[in-house]
This record gives sequence, C-alpha cells and structure tokens, in this order.
Amino acid sequence: MSGDDDTKSSVMDEQEVMDDAEETLPKQNLNVPARKPAHAAPEAQFNMFMDPMFVQIEKQIEEQNAILDKINDDMRMESERTRKEKLQAHLPEPLRGRGLPIGDVMKRVENMIAFEINDEEIEAKKKKEEEAKKEMSFMEIIAEARKLRNPETHEDLEAPEEEAQKVAVPMQKLDDFGRAAVTSHSLAAMLNCLPLDHHKKVAKKIMTDCQLWLSKMFRFDEGNIFYSDHELDGLVRVCRLAMYQKYPSYVKDGFEALYSRPPVIYLNSSADPHIGDHLCRELGLPKSSICTVPCKTVLGSSSKMDTDILDKLIMDDIAAAKTPVAVMAYAGTPNIGHVDDIEELQGICKNRNIWMHVTGDSVALLALIHPPGNVYQARLGDSITVTIGTWLGIPALPVATMFKLADPNLVHSANLTSFDPRQRLTCLPLWVVLQSLGIENIEERISQSCELADAMFEELSKIKTIVQFSRDTSKNKERVVRSITELISKAISSLMASDVPSTTVVFRYAEDKSESSTIAVAPYAMGAGVEEEEETEEDRQRKHNYYNSLNIWLAESLQADNPCVEITLVDLEREGTCMKFAPLQSAQIIGTTREDVVDFVKSLKSQISILDATVLNYERFRHVTSDQENLRLVDIQNWAGLGAVQYIPNDYLDSLDSLSEQACAEINHLNIELIQKLKATDSAFSLGKYPVM
Repeated sequence: MSGDDDTKSSVMDEQEVMDDAEETLPKQNLNVPARKPAHAAPEAQFNMFMDPMFVQIEKQIEEQNAILDKINDDMRMESERTRKEKLQAHLPEPLRGRGLPIGDVMKRVENMIAFEINDEEIEAKKKKEEEAKKEMSFMEIIAEARKLRNPETHEDLEAPEEEAQKVAVPMQKLDDFGRAAVTSHSLAAMLNCLPLDHHKKVAKKIMTDCQLWLSKMFRFDEGNIFYSDHELDGLVRVCRLAMYQKYPSYVKDGFEALYSRPPVIYLNSSADPHIGDHLCRELGLPKSSICTVPCKTVLGSSSKMDTDILDKLIMDDIAAAKTPVAVMAYAGTPNIGHVDDIEELQGICKNRNIWMHVTGDSVALLALIHPPGNVYQARLGDSITVTIGTWLGIPALPVATMFKLADPNLVHSANLTSFDPRQRLTCLPLWVVLQSLGIENIEERISQSCELADAMFEELSKIKTIVQFSRDTSKNKERVVRSITELISKAISSLMASDVPSTTVVFRYAEDKSESSTIAVAPYAMGAGVEEEEETEEDRQRKHNYYNSLNIWLAESLQADNPCVEITLVDLEREGTCMKFAPLQSAQIIGTTREDVVDFVKSLKSQISILDATVLNYERFRHVTSDQENLRLVDIQNWAGLGAVQYIPNDYLDSLDSLSEQACAEINHLNIELIQKLKATDSAFSLGKYPVM
C-alpha cells in the first residue's frame, strides 16, 4: 500500500509541476499533439496497413461500376438499335439511321464515276457481312458496334482487308465549253430558288433566245422547239401531235377515235427496230400501226427509203380504211449514213397531208451553209431532230426537236410545251454554250468531223481488199462533187435533193477479186492434181461467215491499237459484218484528228497484211487437211484463224459416230499432247475447245 501511495504521489507531483510550468511559461501558438494512449498504437498500425487497400478496392469498384454502366448503356443502345432495325427493316440499307456524312457520300459518288462497279463483289461483301453478323455472339456484336463508333481506338485489333484492284473508267476530257455546260445544270437547279415571277421571266428569256438562235442556224423559222434528254422523246411527241391533227376527237375520245381508221406510221427498214416498238408503247398503238418501208436495191443507195414503194403502201393503207399519220425520214441512216430522197418524200407527204420527221447526222450540215442576203428557207420537213451536243462533242446538252407551228392546245396536249418554268430551263446549258462558241466555232467543229470522213474515205479507197458501202467509189474518178467540204460552198438545194455524201464511212475487209488467184496445193496432199470444183452455195456461205469473223477480229484489233478513232461494228443485211466510222458522233468527243486517221490507216494496212496471208492459205489449208485420213476439219464459229483440225487415230476412224467416253478422253488427251509439241515450234498454234462428238 505504501508503494502505491508513493507512486500516486509522484505522479501527482509531476502533474503539479507541469501545471505550474504552463502557468509560468509564456503561451505560444504551438500545436502539441496529445499523447495517445498505449492501446491506440495497434489500431494506427492497422489503419496504416488497410487504408491503401481500401482505397485500391474502392477504385477498382468504381472502375467495375463504370464498366457495368458502360455495358448497360451498350445493351440499352444495342436494344434501341435492334428496335430501330426492325422498324426500318423495309428500308434499303443506305436510308437507315441518321445517314452518312456528306463527305462519305460524295466519296462514294466519286468512286462510282471513276471506277467500274463490280456488282458481284458488292453482293459477296454484303453476304459475308450478314453471315458474320449471324454467327457473332451478343458480346461480339457489342464489341463490333463499339468499333464502328470508335474506329480509331481499334486500329490494332484487326487489319483491314485489302480492297480489290479498281478498274478506272475512261472519261471524256472536258474543255471550257464542256465544263460550262455541266455547270449550267447546277445553275438551272439553283434558279428554282428564285421568286416565281422572276423565275418565269428568266426562263422565258432563255427559252426565247435558244428558239431564235437554233431556228436561224438550221433554217427552221416559224417553229417551236422541244428539249429532251433522248431524241426518241421528241419523236414520240411530234407523232402524238400528228395524230391529234389527224384525229380531232382523239384528245377527248382516246383510242375510240382511232378505231374506225387505225393510224399508220412509216419507218425506213434501216432504222433501229426498237424505234417502232418504242412508238407503239408510248403512243398506245398496236404493232400493226408501224409500217416498215423497204430500201432501194440500187448500188450506193442500199439504205435509202424506196419512195415508189412508200407511195404504193400509202395508197394501199388508204384503200384499207387506214390513216397515214407520219413518215420518219433519214438525213443520214444509222447504219450507213445515206440520205433519203428528202425532196421526193416532202412531195409525197405534202400531197397526202402526212407529217414528215427528219433525223440523222447530215442535219448538222445545215449549220455550215449561210448564204448572204435573203436566207433560203430550208425546212426539211414538219419536224427535225438536232443532236447538237453529239456533233460538237459537248456533254450534257439537250436534244432539240424543232417542229412547225400548230394549234397551241394540241401542242400542249402532246406535251411539246410546258408552263412549268423548271422544265423550260432545260435549255440553259444550250443557251450558255451557243453564246460561248459562236457560229464560227460551231462551223469549225462540224467541218472538222466532215473532213475526217473525207480523209478516211480517200485513204480506204487506195486499199484493194477494203470495200466501202457508204459512198460510191466510182464517183471518185469522175471528180464530181464528192466531198462534204466541197459541198459546203454549194446551195442548200443539194441537201434537199439528197446529193450529200455520207458523213459516215462504212467499210469491210473482203476478197480481192481484181486478180484471179490460184490455190497451190502441196504435192504430198491427196488429190493435188484434181481441178478445183465449182463453188457451191454452202461454200459461199462458209466463206461469207469466215470473212465476218475476220472483220470482227480486225475491228477489235484496230480499236485496241487506235483508241482515238472510234470504230463500231454494224451488220448489213446483204454485205455482212462491217466497220463504221462516224466522226460526227465521236470525233469531237474523243478528240480525233487528221493525224489519228493517218495512223489508223497505217495500222489497218499492217493488220490487212496478216489477214491477206491468212486468207491466202485458208483454202490451201482446207485442201491439204481434208484429204488426210486422220485429220478432221472443224468449223469454229466467229473464229478468224487459219483453220482448226482434230487428229483421229486409226483405231477410231470407223466408229466416230459411236465413240465411248474413254475413247473421247483418249483422243482429247492425244490432241493436247500434239498441240504442246506444235506450240514448241510455232506459237501460232493454240488449243481449241471443240469437243469430240
């Protein structure tokens, strides 16, 4: 007890000393920490150890909560996207959602313009995407959606597939006039933003100017003009106007007005057969309303409409209680470029009160003839088609159909005029280009194309194995008015009298009949001493088809070697497959020059030397191989080679009509080995695909 009392007293003494010290020492602003009790030390150690762990756990929980919130947001957005997909399932893919950025859309347009469109590749890509989406799990779909929204954060996850090599599409190079025409379409659309009154005034001004300029240029005064994107649109409407004039009650009664006396429209047999079908479809007429007039059989006029037969057909139709409505004549037929007898056709149509429509490239020649003083009225019919954009090589220009004045109500009923100012502004590109070019530049472009046709005609006339059908080559020796450039200085009556050489050059590689050629047969061939038999009809047809194949090959080779000279293939009824050079349709578009024509003729002569050697040995090859027992001649359609043979072993000669599959396989295998050995000595040999029958 005494010890405890001593301890307590010492503690109390210490406390009293400390209290006295606090009273005697000056007070300072010091924060002296209180002494912690002894039992607080383990708790501090515990907190010091656990606090960082709790902070880390709390941070991880927050991160996990953020991930869960993100997943919930993604699930909600995915659910919303799925709901929208179901609601928009009936819409095409490009229209779904909120659309694409304008830059992406314009990039797509640029790619479609500059490169060929591979439909198979697009379909395969879509199918692959759909299959991949079906096989993906829910979380993969969410991850894919995340990648689509933030592609920059997922670049390292998946390498993009290599795109297929794009094939560039050749485009016409535009000059200042072409760019002005293309830009004018945007200006016409922008003019729709004007106030209506001002819009009407602008449209009227532009349309009136174009009508005046074209009517003076093409000698078609006192007429109206209809503008369209395709020349057949104007033809349909002028035929409808002609029907309204022939059938006054047609506007009101419709087809009932035509029932008693059905209408008839007369077309040249050299016209595109689709024209008649298009007219019947647009006018609601039966096919019996289209009458095809045969062409003349005179040499040099094989595509001109026979006016005598036309007059007889008209009389027969009138006697059969039919009503002749319209005749479509050509100032330049589509296949050869011949000009119909315009003056005779005008006389027939005027006497019978029939509408006459004229179309063709030779209409462009009217823009070249401008006599001084009183201008001669050179109307080529009741309506004409002017494809001035093609003739001048300027894109985006409308086709102008010029027609004579008629009852305004009937004209409006035929949709040849419109009160809508937006439709009237379709001629704005033409209004801009005509002023920019001027008559001298217009004449120069058309004259250049005509000179190219003359140059091509003259050069081809010097090649014996080239036969021309668009012009009479015999007139070249007589030195009559032959070239278009010489015709420009003559009167307009020449065009009316169809004394116009074709602006199209049509030619064909054919057999040289100027010298009789003999076929030398190899001495080892059987029957080498037998005289040549007279050519049968089957042989003539075979040779005709063979020359068709040669001309197809020649045209393809020339077009590949001379891209600046456009050559197309045409099938003439009697002559066969021919090549056509129409500079008024292509020269100004692709920029053909006189030098290009000269290079083309050089290339043609080079290819003809190959064909001459092939033709020279063609019959020789057939004579030699036909007498060989083990060789069988094979005719391959549209093949321009020397010939095709098949080797038949002796064991199968007697059973060619009943060969087994194994025998056919052996023969094919044997011929493959033969061709491989022959190709080692001469690369001209090739393996055909003619099977053993």
